[in-house]
Amino acid sequence: MAASEARVLITHCDEDTSAFQRHFLHLRNPVSGKQACYVVGCDGRLQELNWSKQRHTAWFIENSVCADGSLYLATPVDPLFVILPILEQLRMKKGDDMGKFRSLDDIVSVDGYPGYECLRPYLQRSLGIICESREVGEDMFYRLDDSKVLAWLLCKVIALLHKQCIDESTIKE
Repeated sequence: MAASEARVLITHCDEDTSAFQRHFLHLRNPVSGKQACYVVGCDGRLQELNWSKQRHTAWFIENSVCADGSLYLATPVDPLFVILPILEQLRMKKGDDMGKFRSLDDIVSVDGYPGYECLRPYLQRSLGIICESREVGEDMFYRLDDSKVLAWLLCKVIALLHKQCIDESTIKE
């Protein structure tokens, strides 16, 4: 893509959009395992990037027409969803053995995906939500904890249900 080609990106941003700094990452899709594109928004949140293209579309951008009428949508996603399959794979759980603890370096070092390194600050703060942790000297090690994952997912579902109830009551008023 030439530098002069314009694209339309719709993203969630609570801050002044003029300060928007695009930082695109390639990470594994947590469901398929295939490469997917993500963007770190102006507020520092991870957002999944999706592309949509209808036939016979164009955009008017300032004083020109962008013949490629495709649309990019960036939707916020919790990085823990993205890292969950990697944590599952790294713990190497077998039967009654709960698996291995891993360092944050091991967790963000995914072959062919240097973008995981950008998740390090968030993961340092948040891995305790879904992982058991152990401190050895000055180093921290993590192991996925099934009961913590279930509790976290339950909280996510409750939050979605609560938001839906609030949205529905707003519509009725």
